[in-house]
Amino acid sequence: MAVLFVAALVVVPQAGAVPAYATAPALVFVVVLIAKDLREIEWGDITEALLALVKALAIPLTFSIAEGNGIGFVTYGALKIMTGRWREVGVGVAVIAVTLMLKVALT
Repeated sequence: MAVLFVAALVVVPQAGAVPAYATAPALVFVVVLIAKDLREIEWGDITEALLALVKALAIPLTFSIAEGNGIGFVTYGALKIMTGRWREVGVGVAVIAVTLMLKVALT
């Protein structure tokens, strides 16, 4: 494990030198992968359909897969609560969504 940590010390500064706009093609590729799975979405369920749309758009617009997924967690929880289907939100999803909302509110 220590060898990997030392190797990471060498690689991390070089990875930080890559400008944000250079990662855009990778983000577009991720959205294309997501788009392949869009046919499996339950389009009759507005909470699922809107979540898929928001998440697919959030990833390239925020230039971050992590931010896009975070927006997806918050959107999922909010949509289920607003439609009265709060029982479908798992404890883990609720904890992550609240944590992400606190992170945004406090930074």
